[in-house]
Amino acid sequence: MTLGFRSVCAALLAACFAHASAADTLRSACADDVRQTIDAPVLRVLTLNASHGRNTAVNQVLVSKKQTYANLDAIAEVLSLTAADVVALQEADAPSIWSGKFDHVAHLADRSGYGCIAHGLHSRSWMSTYGTALLSSAELHEPASIRFQPSPPSK
Repeated sequence: MTLGFRSVCAALLAACFAHASAADTLRSACADDVRQTIDAPVLRVLTLNASHGRNTAVNQVLVSKKQTYANLDAIAEVLSLTAADVVALQEADAPSIWSGKFDHVAHLADRSGYGCIAHGLHSRSWMSTYGTALLSSAELHEPASIRFQPSPPSK
């Protein structure tokens, strides 16, 4: 059975964005010059835990903004080298006090050359906003985000 790009993206979204209820927010955007389709016979997929940009630090609060950028730049380099068509990210931060107050997903997409983003914001508090994301080299059609019911400490 051969799955089309849309079907694979839908399956990846379901797997990455897990389980029970609709997320509060889904941010989705594509650059103007993004490819409309993947024309290769194989879809290359990579999944990675961005760990709030902390790398191996115990907690992202202990990491400077400069170091967070450096950590994410190292991830972006890996993404560029692998040339995956779709990247699924976990612990991917939107601008948050605890991780440098900048959009980690947009930074990764910009630095690694991915033209489309779908970012499900599954945990939102005064200190942090994060979730899972897809980066794609081609247009994402009708992305959706589903999350677990909030529980401590992310409630």
